[in-house]
Amino acid sequence: MKVQNNLMMDWALRGMSSMQLQQTNSIGTFARMMAERMEENAPAISSGSKSMDEMFERASRATGVPVNLLKAVAKTESDFNPNCVSHAGAMGIMQLMPCNVEEYNVKDPFDPEENIMAGAQQLADLSRRYDGDLTLTLAAYNAGSGNVAKYGGVPPFKETQNYVRKVTALLGEDITIPAAHNTVTGGGLGEQMPIVTMDAMIEDKMQQLIYMMAQGMKYSLPSLDLTDNTDPFYF
Repeated sequence: MKVQNNLMMDWALRGMSSMQLQQTNSIGTFARMMAERMEENAPAISSGSKSMDEMFERASRATGVPVNLLKAVAKTESDFNPNCVSHAGAMGIMQLMPCNVEEYNVKDPFDPEENIMAGAQQLADLSRRYDGDLTLTLAAYNAGSGNVAKYGGVPPFKETQNYVRKVTALLGEDITIPAAHNTVTGGGLGEQMPIVTMDAMIEDKMQQLIYMMAQGMKYSLPSLDLTDNTDPFYF
């Protein structure tokens, strides 16, 4: 079951080093400064972006995985929420685990384009491993190839069995991405960003940054330059 971890801030703060606390001064202040900088530079950040529908199309063309399979997995995993984090540490739309982030060279697991592409690559790799067997591919995506090998097929986990049934059933449906997640600006294309409040932006970025820190992942933010004499720092 993929759920957003509302306790990330508590355990991340307990695990932060004194150096990290000194660098950021305070997490709330840092997150607000980051959100404000993002808001100021929104056109540059979003320039060239497309709709999520188009991201799935590109991932499908690149990997050979059918679009509706990618969307069925994404809907089951996160309901297309790019900021979703599970209790197990899976991240983003396709719920990539940290090992997947490393395997597929994902720089930002919360970037929709990168996340969808990596999820598509993983599904393509699993499909080749299981000679196109969709049931085993989905079981391995959910529970891991090790468990599929251990049990000689779909593991006897209720979650995995329900997962395979749900994704398979969705393949026959017309899957629609929620408008709040699907619409992003494109460079000069006249598309409109959904209205996002500062508080919502801060909350999303806080969750992402706290998770990165708690996992001990180095996350470089050289473009922030919060003050004229502040060197880039790392988590």
